[in-house]
Amino acid sequence: DESAVIDNNTSTNQFGRETQNVATNEGPPYSRELANIIFRPEIEIFDTGLVLLSSFIVAVSTLPATTISEPLFDGCIFLEDNILSYFFGIAFFVRWYAVGQLRVNYLIKPLPFIDFIASVVPLVLTNAVTLLGITNFPVWMMSSSALVNLRLLRILRLQELLVDLDTFASLGRVLGFKEGDVRPYQLQLARVLISITTLVSV
Repeated sequence: DESAVIDNNTSTNQFGRETQNVATNEGPPYSRELANIIFRPEIEIFDTGLVLLSSFIVAVSTLPATTISEPLFDGCIFLEDNILSYFFGIAFFVRWYAVGQLRVNYLIKPLPFIDFIASVVPLVLTNAVTLLGITNFPVWMMSSSALVNLRLLRILRLQELLVDLDTFASLGRVLGFKEGDVRPYQLQLARVLISITTLVSV
């Protein structure tokens, strides 16, 4: 479980999450303390809420202009482009520092790689145009549909919370569930729901 740091060698599972010593004393300064903070169940639930909010906003932004009021549409775009995109971009680098310890091989693990594509690439593309004036990107990369699809990939980050029953149960306790209330079938059901949501969204 990533919420506790153990003085053993780091081990990872197929999802790329460090399941034991998420940040050792040999890592960058304060990486261990950061890891203990960002993998607290309360923080992960907050992050989950922002992922769902972002997915909802991105979905709303694809609606025809006639089906949504202009102030609401503009507010959704502002929130996504100026707040959430920066939050997810910064959060990725914090995780890379704390968990990946700035190692390049961390970026080739499945979920960290998806996190990079969904959190950093859209931020770079939008700011490359607005701040740096770079316009020689391929058209397909800068299209609104491409950015929408990239941002919707963020929902795959929720798979990190469903790695094992212990991680899932720790989140349940924060939400008020008792220790014995969280069952294996609930974890499997959550995995199915996240998979279906991902397929529908993307």
